[in-house]
Amino acid sequence: MRNRQLTHSELWTTLILFLALLFGGLVRFTPAVFSDFPINDGGMFYVMIEELQENHYLLPKTTDYNGLQVPFAYPPLGFYLGGFVADFFHVDIFDILLWFPAVICTFSIFAFFLMARNMLNSALQGALAALIFALMPRSISWFLMGGGLTRSLGQLFLLLTVNSVFMVLARDSRRYLWPSMLFGGLACLSHPETVLHTVAACLLLVIFYVRSVKKVLDACKIALGVLLISSPWWITILLRHGGDPFLAASQTGFHDPYFWIDLVLLDFVEEKFVTLLTVLGLIGLGVQLIRKRYFLPIWLVIPFFVDPRSASSIAIVPLALMAAISLSDVILPGLLAIERGSYPTADISTAWADDGMRSRAVRIVLGYVAIMALIGSYGYALSLSSYRLSPNDRVAMHWVRQNISPGARFLLITGKKEPLGDPTQEWFPVLSGRQSLTTIQGLEWLGGNAFAQRYEELPKLQACTNHDVNCLSTWAEKNNLLYDYVFIERTTLIPSYGLEEYPELPAVLINSMLAAPDYKLIYETDGVLIFAYKKI
Repeated sequence: MRNRQLTHSELWTTLILFLALLFGGLVRFTPAVFSDFPINDGGMFYVMIEELQENHYLLPKTTDYNGLQVPFAYPPLGFYLGGFVADFFHVDIFDILLWFPAVICTFSIFAFFLMARNMLNSALQGALAALIFALMPRSISWFLMGGGLTRSLGQLFLLLTVNSVFMVLARDSRRYLWPSMLFGGLACLSHPETVLHTVAACLLLVIFYVRSVKKVLDACKIALGVLLISSPWWITILLRHGGDPFLAASQTGFHDPYFWIDLVLLDFVEEKFVTLLTVLGLIGLGVQLIRKRYFLPIWLVIPFFVDPRSASSIAIVPLALMAAISLSDVILPGLLAIERGSYPTADISTAWADDGMRSRAVRIVLGYVAIMALIGSYGYALSLSSYRLSPNDRVAMHWVRQNISPGARFLLITGKKEPLGDPTQEWFPVLSGRQSLTTIQGLEWLGGNAFAQRYEELPKLQACTNHDVNCLSTWAEKNNLLYDYVFIERTTLIPSYGLEEYPELPAVLINSMLAAPDYKLIYETDGVLIFAYKKI
């Protein structure tokens, strides 16, 4: 029997999906290729993986990261996978944190394609959406960092869960019932914010597609299955610590009156040079509103109410779907119609898939979109590679480990006013073995308002670089912190499109400390100064 020839539409689908995986993979592995250390964060995860290994893969009660005795309440799937891979392949945990997120993020492109193909009821539209998603900078930013060990898993299982639940509720395909439970359970075990966004997306599916008692029962079965699969973790945490760690973590979502600004401005895709994909998404949004198909527009908005801190990373999913709709239903059919000397019709909106490959206009527009998106995304990926701990910092931290007594408390002055984007803060406790009073990671799992207060206060400390030494003592007294040493980065890293600039910090603070009798310079390199402090 002769093999069936692929149609033009199928060829387009295969080619575009191939480019999505190729270009997306290139972008996702770029930061790791150009870096010799995990991107940005991951220090606390490094310690938690080590503690899990040392405890023979039984969940420890607490983690000793930064001397805080934080409840070991973080969803542990990433730690187990990282630890198993490190042990089985005899790989350093640093390498796991550098490379593993890129691997998982590349798998997420295909998971997104599966979801887009089913939601849009078109393999070609799904491939277009996958290409757009793969090249959206926000689809890689926080996922490729050291902390992306868990965030990337959360992204992957959120996409797989939403796809499976959609197939059960919207397409009445019961063979997706068990995958829905499995992927939902794994999403819960991957990342705390993923839990909130996955639940929100699935509830939205319930609202839009549940119209019978049978589907209500299916939704309940999925919810029960997810709870059972994830129960060994959350039951253990509840028995050990009660609900306090979860309550504390739920208060770190950056809920403030201005959460809607990024949504209104569509400023969350983080495109460089030309905001091409954002504009396509906006056109697709208009198309869906005109058609009175509200699922994707509402899904775009919901994450900003559920958890503003990570909303942008979720909102790009429906935005990419709508960008594909704008291309396949409006722009490309319109070009083909003009080329034929006619007006776009329903027939032409599907005909471009078969005839468009022979259309020069369609090829030019699709090629331009792909190339410009690749250039912007690749430039963004290059800039990510510079968000890492510098060799000077690493050498200084190892010196602290060898020369400063345990129990010493440090203030870290880096000049960076975003605590979550400062690799020095998170990695100092790991490499030095000493406590950092300015490290915010871990506080989100402690009771009270410690995380929010410290997050608000840390930029004020970093602003001390423009003031004399009294600024440090005043800040420490206000926050009831006693410190023994001050670790100062002489330079501030400013990544810009793959270029690295290292402007020196203002010398005001350093000169003031050199002249102060209660500070003594004990370590100095081109990049780092360390002062011992003893109040006189």
